[in-house]
Amino acid sequence: MKRLISPISIILFLAIVASEVKATGISGDTNSPHIIHANTHPSYGTRGLTNHHFEVHVEGKPLTRLLIELPEQLNIHRGVKVADSMGNSIQANITINKQIAALEFAQPVPIGTIVSIDILGVETSIFGLSDRMWQYKIFGNLVGLDRNIILGTTTVKIDDD
Repeated sequence: MKRLISPISIILFLAIVASEVKATGISGDTNSPHIIHANTHPSYGTRGLTNHHFEVHVEGKPLTRLLIELPEQLNIHRGVKVADSMGNSIQANITINKQIAALEFAQPVPIGTIVSIDILGVETSIFGLSDRMWQYKIFGNLVGLDRNIILGTTTVKIDDD
């Protein structure tokens, strides 16, 4: 019995450590872009609006496009801003409709870049739904691929105080 417990505990330990390392968002940990951060921030000077913020770490191949599936009953009043982790603007053609925010990058975003996306002036009190969670699905297109792949789903919580 003692011989069986030792190998099982080692395997369990390695499984736990490996899963934690995989989710770090550190360069080289994955072969495709992935979401590393999502949050909300107040939209100063505009009562009832917030800014939703996401970060995508580009890995594997350069990124040519991002598609953000918007939650139902969500209104964006001030557009979308895209920058790198240093705050430098990333040139993109941005189109927004009721279901999708599409970001077509002027140049492929290089591997290792953290793309910071700010959805500005999001109305959070639509039809009395102020204290809730909003879920976004984020898709990307990589150099050499002819289709969008899902990069992940993220949820942001809005607290209307």
